[in-house]
Amino acid sequence: MLTLGKNVSLLSFTDEIKTRYYILDGTEEQPRELVYRVYYSLENSTLLKTDNRYRVQVEYLAQKYNVNNNELQAQISNSEYQEADLVKIARIINGETAKQFTPKSLLGTRWYAGLGVIDNNLSFVGVIQYPNNSGTYPKISAGFDLFLNKNTQRLFLRAEMSLTENQHSFSYGPDAKNYSSNLDNVIQHNVSLSPQVVYNIYNADNFKLFINMGVQFNLSFYNNYHFTEIVSGIATVTNEFPAFPQSYFSFPAKAGVVLNKRIEIYMGYTLITSIIDNFQPFTGKVYEYQGGINYLLNVK
Repeated sequence: MLTLGKNVSLLSFTDEIKTRYYILDGTEEQPRELVYRVYYSLENSTLLKTDNRYRVQVEYLAQKYNVNNNELQAQISNSEYQEADLVKIARIINGETAKQFTPKSLLGTRWYAGLGVIDNNLSFVGVIQYPNNSGTYPKISAGFDLFLNKNTQRLFLRAEMSLTENQHSFSYGPDAKNYSSNLDNVIQHNVSLSPQVVYNIYNADNFKLFINMGVQFNLSFYNNYHFTEIVSGIATVTNEFPAFPQSYFSFPAKAGVVLNKRIEIYMGYTLITSIIDNFQPFTGKVYEYQGGINYLLNVK
């Protein structure tokens, strides 16, 4: 934020191409980019042309707030697409009430809640060998977003809590040595807390395209499942084996869109995570696909 006033506020954002300036009309919720382009002519590829549309945009706001005069018109006509010129014009439009931005006013928060589905995939290798087994179950989530700049909303932090359930059953054999085993109906209830970083690749007012990444802490609860080994017709049953962890970390990534500031639709993938103690002679690994929809409340 470069300057904040009762009529207009001026912001800037620097990307890999140039520094872009945005102006926020006091009667609107989202800032608009002040348009400035330099491009080659279609008729002559060596001729550079300049589009100074930002001058028309600020002149319109000056007329809207009844501060347009010959002196201001001349200043707008001779202005360059740079901070010093644009700040002076914005302050004139704001009159004597224009004031410098204070960092605290940029921060904003937003709550949301959503529903989704998770496809949980579990497999074992080592002395216990079970191929991948997947199950798709619902997900309930809620959380809040912290905006470092609530006007542009391009980059923000997210904290999400979710509830899910996963179920798996495995069987093996009998093999050539007449050995078989079963791991029956493992039910996992999972409570997750995930801090994330979200970035809007495309950041229009009513349509946003985003990606996010984070780390997820999982707290899990299991039913009384059974592992059964059958050797030469003799069965041995072990309760709650293998021992699944009650807590572990995973690493989710998502991509999606936001429609009309309210509806967020996403798809995601959680990286393969080992969930069985490394001291065991086998390894259990899990990864997830997910998708869902969130309803977003107003930014405050």
